[in-house]
Amino acid sequence: MKKVITLFLLAGLLFTLGCKKESTAPQQEKLADQVIGSWQLKEVRGAQVPGFTITGIHILKFSATDYQVIEDGKLTESGKYSIVKDAETWTTNDRLVVDNAQITWKRFVSVSNGQLTIYSFAPIAADGREDIYERIQTSSN
Repeated sequence: MKKVITLFLLAGLLFTLGCKKESTAPQQEKLADQVIGSWQLKEVRGAQVPGFTITGIHILKFSATDYQVIEDGKLTESGKYSIVKDAETWTTNDRLVVDNAQITWKRFVSVSNGQLTIYSFAPIAADGREDIYERIQTSSN
């Protein structure tokens, strides 16, 4: 009987320690650090744009809090941004919020293998559009 009680207590302890919920803050900080730098648009997918050809040079620059959009060498947009978890989607994806306000459509963001992907409207290209950028500088200067 003593062995059974010890076994249940040990199993309960392992279950409690094994099911610890991790905070999402470190992952969010990591993504925020990963977007810092300069990125050049290389490909657009989805949104019913088959055969879309990118004309000109489209650059995104991110610092820790500010962003710039540069098209063909000219600054066309700038402001503040943040990356937040979007609780309204089925996967709580990372959402790019510009100028501390919600824009007319949602933009989701991911960084993988030296590519920055911005999903517009929905966090997958099947329901929206993907803009794929390649890193050209690791700092925002």
